[in-house]
Amino acid sequence: MTRLWDVTLHAVILMTAAFVMALAFPRTDWSLTPWVALAPLLAIATIRAPRTAFFWGWASGTLFFLVLLRWLQYTFQVYSAIPWPLVYGPVLLLAAYCGLWTGAVAWAVSWLTARRSAALALAVAPFLWVAAEWLRGHLFGGFPWGTLGYSQYLHLRVIQIAELAGVHGVSFVLLAVNAALAGCVVLRGRHALGGVGAAAVLVAATLAFGAVRLGEAPPASVGRVAIVQPSIEQPLKWEARHTRETLGIYFALLRRLGEQHPALIVWPETAAPTILTRDPALVERFRAASPSWGCRCSSAASTPWTAASATPRSSSPIRGSWSGMIRSISFRSESSCRCRECSGSCAAGPSSSPSWRPGRVLMSSMLRRLPSVS
Repeated sequence: MTRLWDVTLHAVILMTAAFVMALAFPRTDWSLTPWVALAPLLAIATIRAPRTAFFWGWASGTLFFLVLLRWLQYTFQVYSAIPWPLVYGPVLLLAAYCGLWTGAVAWAVSWLTARRSAALALAVAPFLWVAAEWLRGHLFGGFPWGTLGYSQYLHLRVIQIAELAGVHGVSFVLLAVNAALAGCVVLRGRHALGGVGAAAVLVAATLAFGAVRLGEAPPASVGRVAIVQPSIEQPLKWEARHTRETLGIYFALLRRLGEQHPALIVWPETAAPTILTRDPALVERFRAASPSWGCRCSSAASTPWTAASATPRSSSPIRGSWSGMIRSISFRSESSCRCRECSGSCAAGPSSSPSWRPGRVLMSSMLRRLPSVS
């Protein structure tokens, strides 16, 4: 009876924690839950055998991703021939795979506790979690969805450390707090206090760094960023007969934005219904239209790519921009040219090698304040 009660209690606590942690992401944005939601799993992992800890980690991780990836059922329903009752099958399989990484962390914490000590296991837990997130984001093509650090995008002072360590640095801070809370339950005396003290120092340093970065005066000269969002339905965008109409809408919006001479124009993810590097006609269309915008143009994908030269770029001019955090962009030039790729021949005037540097990390909602056309 006692064993059944323990199993039931563990299930209720862990499943509830996983459920509310999944709600830390848009649109619910319960962003405070990741600061505490993993503490129960870490605590249970230190008092259970590795196999049992893995099971609880996998089960809670699977539920977390099931809730987080609930939007995928619509994707499969619209873009696949899978019958409606079965569209949840692929989502369940993906969630179960992602949950394995949570289970692996729980297993490692339990194993370290058995071989060494619970204090050491909890101290290493943030490193284990970040390693698991990184591997999940890269192995087999990668699936970084649900990286815990993204849940803090509304808390500007917290996410400034992404400048130093990317989104995984934010995840590390969250796990350090969870490990300290778990230590308060399973550790005694100075070990528990040591964990709390270390986590407190880390959080204080994070907030102090964020406050300093946010308190810095903006540069004297900044670039204007424009965002294009035509809200074209996905099913229409990928139909060949709508390709011309889709691109026509984008280029019409680009012409309107070109009159304002922004330093950077951002298209939505997968805006073009083709792959740019495999569509020379679209590249040529960019080339032909760019003089009317006052400068040459660039298009950024998962690998930055320059339409003006039609060659891949080896690195991004905005350090960390591909890690998922959105930054303010500081643009500096000793001349009046507004163009990034100009060598002195564009309509905007001569250039003396414009330079870009990373700005402060911005929350996604700050985009609403930037020039946009829809």
